[in-house]
Amino acid sequence: MPGNLIPCCRDCNTEKLDAFSTTLEGQTLNPYFDDDKFFNEKWVAATVIKNNPPVVEYYLSPPVDWSHSDKKRVEAHFIEYGLAERFSVEAAAALPETIDIRKNIFRENSPQEYSEYLHEISNNINLPINNWRRVMFSCLAEDLWFCSHGH
Repeated sequence: MPGNLIPCCRDCNTEKLDAFSTTLEGQTLNPYFDDDKFFNEKWVAATVIKNNPPVVEYYLSPPVDWSHSDKKRVEAHFIEYGLAERFSVEAAAALPETIDIRKNIFRENSPQEYSEYLHEISNNINLPINNWRRVMFSCLAEDLWFCSHGH
């Protein structure tokens, strides 16, 4: 079935199995058949939860000009693949190194300079725009508490 030919990690593939929605709004995204906007426009966002250590929480934020149906599609994709949890787990593993860089390499830099560094990482065009890493670094760069906190 063409809808099942979606490149994904082993975990996502195992959970998805042969599930396929019979409604358009419930179908997950397919890079071979769906509009490029799903892969070229940002619809995953994150926020920093002020904690020790900090936590990055992911959520949906599709463009406001998208149709209701398109918003429901990304919601179905986000939920079906458990992206909020998967991305948060990845972020939790990457945050200690990011914090260590702040404490050591950027300890003398201002929060603004550190934010610029994080923005630079988030603009890595080699990663998809909704990749957990790009979204995480963008979120961290925009969070004044994270950039100024000594951790």
